[in-house]
Amino acid sequence: MVADPRSTISQALNALLTAEPADNAGWEPLIKLAREHGEDEMAQDFEQA
Repeated sequence: MVADPRSTISQALNALLTAEPADNAGWEPLIKLAREHGEDEMAQDFEQA
């Protein structure tokens, strides 16, 4: 939708505001999984991402 030239700026911003929290939420299980397996350095990298 964001790449569609018919999209308005408002629609593009709305898409970004929807995608950002979903992206952030996706990192949480990876951080937890890395820590559970003793991969603390990897978990720190995930936290920075």
